[in-house]
Amino acid sequence: IRNEVLLSDCIPAYINLELPEFQAIRQKMEGAKLSRAQTDDLLKTKGVFKGMTATVDNVEYTFGMGGIHSGIPNCIYKASDNFVMSARDVTSLYPSLAIKNQYYPEHLGETFCNVYEQLFFRRRDAKRAGDKVVDATLKLALNGTFGNMGSQFSPFCDHKCLLSITITGQLSMAMLVEQLRKVPQMTIVQTNTDGLILHHPAEYLEHVDKVCQWWMDITQLNLECEDIAEVYQRDVNNYIQVGTDGKIKRKGAYEYKYQWHQDPSAMII
Repeated sequence: IRNEVLLSDCIPAYINLELPEFQAIRQKMEGAKLSRAQTDDLLKTKGVFKGMTATVDNVEYTFGMGGIHSGIPNCIYKASDNFVMSARDVTSLYPSLAIKNQYYPEHLGETFCNVYEQLFFRRRDAKRAGDKVVDATLKLALNGTFGNMGSQFSPFCDHKCLLSITITGQLSMAMLVEQLRKVPQMTIVQTNTDGLILHHPAEYLEHVDKVCQWWMDITQLNLECEDIAEVYQRDVNNYIQVGTDGKIKRKGAYEYKYQWHQDPSAMII
């Protein structure tokens, strides 16, 4: 349980931002501090990220406790003979950030990252083997551990570790956005914590792949690529994504096959 956390201590040395809009966000973060109001309270996180928004190419990017978000409102994008679309998502973003940057609850030491990495490998192998039960179980273990870093009732509690993970994640994504937007006729349809949806001329696909590889080399994170045929987007949290294989992904207002833990109705009282 920490008395204070300086967000400047949560930013790794490899973060390098070019756009003045993103540089301003970093400066705000470097000047922010979380403190405990009383000895029996946790750090006060409410309002720390208030106003941390940047407008780039007429699109608003919002930074917060969880991650970076942006989305072109009320739009439809489709792949064609000349344009391609893809979703570039980081594999297990939060656990990967902890493992690769050696972020761990201070009282648990570096052994935490070693064990965390073994869980990551076990989940990867289960996913490749098609074992959905083990995959889902270990996904919960990995992400639940990250979430518990913000709980005073958990042995994983350490707000500095949690904030280091989320801040590193969103500033890293900002670095990727900066370079991808340089691709001619590139449209970044959305940025959503752990990934982006891209729409650009097919002739620049190899260049886009190289930019993504450059980013992976710096951050040591892995970007998975999914080819997309169409996107119907109200905003970053409400959209329909159609893969080139015909698979449909629905989010927010367009989701109707709810899982029990996501069902917004009053079916269970």
